[in-house]
Amino acid sequence: MDLFEIDKATALKLGGRDFDLVSQGADGPEVSLETILPLETIPDRLSLDDYENLPGKFYFDPSVGRRFSYMKPELMMYQKLKVAPPRQHPRARIMETYKRSNKPEFFDTVCKSCNKAIRVAKNPAYPDRKIFCRACYNTFIEKNN
Repeated sequence: MDLFEIDKATALKLGGRDFDLVSQGADGPEVSLETILPLETIPDRLSLDDYENLPGKFYFDPSVGRRFSYMKPELMMYQKLKVAPPRQHPRARIMETYKRSNKPEFFDTVCKSCNKAIRVAKNPAYPDRKIFCRACYNTFIEKNN
């Protein structure tokens, strides 16, 4: 299973393409292994020097088996938002977001507070989540900030 939760055979049957990233050049230009830096070297907080030093440096994300780098405008955005640069390949971040999102499958259940019957979207990332109707959810948010 991959990003869209289908196996390779099903993807090919649906017209998907399968190719080796390295042999087709999809992983970018040739890079010496000595120049690929560990994820731990990415700073938690960006300095002015990082705008000049980080773009063009390569990092390897073992979770997806791909390398990535930052662009200067991207680093400027992280600085402006006062957030640390991500330590994941963009594909890994997209996959994580997809896994946490609601699926286009619905099921019937009841509100945890008032037992009102409701239909909600399936979300495998949160199998034990508390499900509230709209009124009970708003009450819960008001009480718990």
